[in-house]
Amino acid sequence: MSSLVSTNAVQARARSRSRFHLDTSGAPCLSAGVRDSMRMKKVPILLLVTILVAGCSNALTPTDAPGSEAASAPPTPANYPIVLIDEQHQIQGSNTPAGYQIPAGVGIRLDASQFRFMYGTKPVTPNMVQLVGDGAAYRLSHRIETNMYLIDPSTLEAMRGGPFRGFHSGDHMFFAIGRSTNNIPDKEDFYVSWAGQLEVK
Repeated sequence: MSSLVSTNAVQARARSRSRFHLDTSGAPCLSAGVRDSMRMKKVPILLLVTILVAGCSNALTPTDAPGSEAASAPPTPANYPIVLIDEQHQIQGSNTPAGYQIPAGVGIRLDASQFRFMYGTKPVTPNMVQLVGDGAAYRLSHRIETNMYLIDPSTLEAMRGGPFRGFHSGDHMFFAIGRSTNNIPDKEDFYVSWAGQLEVK
């Protein structure tokens, strides 16, 4: 008798599974035969529908979907490393001290607020930065009197070589800060007040 009951139960479950189908929207629907017998099988059908609905509720939400993480923000000038211009890193005559160590990146900021610039024995207000290295030479595209120089592709123009594309690991560059004038048309004079080196890690 127990074997017969088990067989009937398995067959009933198989028939109840076959009575579900998807409508045009993809939602589970009951077949006509199941709707006619809902009074007799009300509890098992409600249980199965509850399980189906619970399963659908586990779908990925927009925040769980792959690729929904915010992309890393690109570097901005406010996040550039700062190089503090000082006497310890200044090249003077045959004295060539160690260069500034900077990380690879798009640009840097030169903080010249703590250094007293001189040309010979006279104080001078710098308005230009030039960089030389790896067969290329760059300068600020515009003269500017400031204590904080922004050095990146948006502020530099090439004097030799291609456009400036940032600082790359292994780069070694010399740079100078001074005053630029062009008293003679089409000729620029650059009076260097400070010079040093950059080494990119």
